[in-house]
Amino acid sequence: MVDEIVRLTQLRPAQVLFVDDNARIRAEIGSTCGVATATPEEMDCVDAATIPLSDPSMARLTHYKMIEARQRARELADVGSTEEFLRRCEIRVGRHDAGAWKERSSNWHTVPTS
Repeated sequence: MVDEIVRLTQLRPAQVLFVDDNARIRAEIGSTCGVATATPEEMDCVDAATIPLSDPSMARLTHYKMIEARQRARELADVGSTEEFLRRCEIRVGRHDAGAWKERSSNWHTVPTS
């Protein structure tokens, strides 16, 4: 299951830390998935507030949530391939003249929010 989560979130095993109090499970996960493992006690000395944010805009979290939603939709649709999933979504792509689009959008008015 952990290897499936790593795959679905498009993480590399080196980016994952698996924390569990059971040594057997930690050993199994570490050897089968290639992720780092730790005990809860080893994490007690880590103050999360001192870890610098490497993604302050939270763009990766948004990306992971999008991947999760996509996977959930695939499971609900019970489709096997990405291509079949996209076909069932009936997504349509159009091509438009950029000049006409620019002309139309120049007539839009913005309303101040404050």
